Amino acid sequence: MRNDFDKENIFGLGNSNDAYKKYFIGKSYLNMLAKVDDDKTKKVLNEVKLQNEEPTSYLCKTENGEHIIGHYILNKDFEPIAYIPSLENYKNGKLILQDWTDYYEVPMYTEKEIIKKAKEYLESKGKI
Repeated sequence: MRNDFDKENIFGLGNSNDAYKKYFIGKSYLNMLAKVDDDKTKKVLNEVKLQNEEPTSYLCKTENGEHIIGHYILNKDFEPIAYIPSLENYKNGKLILQDWTDYYEVPMYTEKEIIKKAKEYLESKGKI
């Protein structure tokens, strides 16, 4: 059976997933599909890991340059912008949030986009 898995698995087995072993029967493995190459990202990732005492992964860098690490969104300078406990992923400009078994896609806006939307809203209500 293991040989069949190895033949079909294009990503590799990965490392033993000991941090979450209490949630699995048998052996669990975790293979990071995104690599973190720069030292600043590695440093921030390790700091986030130490604060939470849980495995944390670098999910991605958004189109606007924000970094998504675990449940944190950091700006271009790696300063925290937000902590979103239900954050699961980022795809096509949207945050993917999980609430128990349901997933939600939420748009992620830049500061300029939020200000523009706020002005449009206030103008539509006759407040500007």
